[in-house]
Amino acid sequence: MTDHKLLRQTVLGAWKRGCRERNVIVAGTSMKPLIHEGCRLTFSPLEHAERLCIGDIAVFHCGTSLIAHRIIGKQKRPDGVWFLEKGDNNFYPGRVAASAIIGKVIRIGDGAQSIDLNRWHWRTI
Repeated sequence: MTDHKLLRQTVLGAWKRGCRERNVIVAGTSMKPLIHEGCRLTFSPLEHAERLCIGDIAVFHCGTSLIAHRIIGKQKRPDGVWFLEKGDNNFYPGRVAASAIIGKVIRIGDGAQSIDLNRWHWRTI
């Protein structure tokens, strides 16, 4: 493993096990209309991804990118837990291993307004 990949894995592991919320700026349109390019996502670390529920928005790493997509299914397989994930603006779902998930989106903001996904009405939607 190269030094760059090792550093990346170390940082992502620390984020996953951390106790602090993290902020990232969105680049892309896969979660439109709820999340658009330039929005700030706040996610909380999630060491045990199995706790995710259908409808939650998870942050996971794929290659060299962080992706935030909605969880639409969960599968227990011999090689571990896998989630079906899909961007709200994407046609086809994908699959992601629980081990690749580093957090759960808890807030979406664009400067003018902020959506707290832990509030009761967002949890029921």
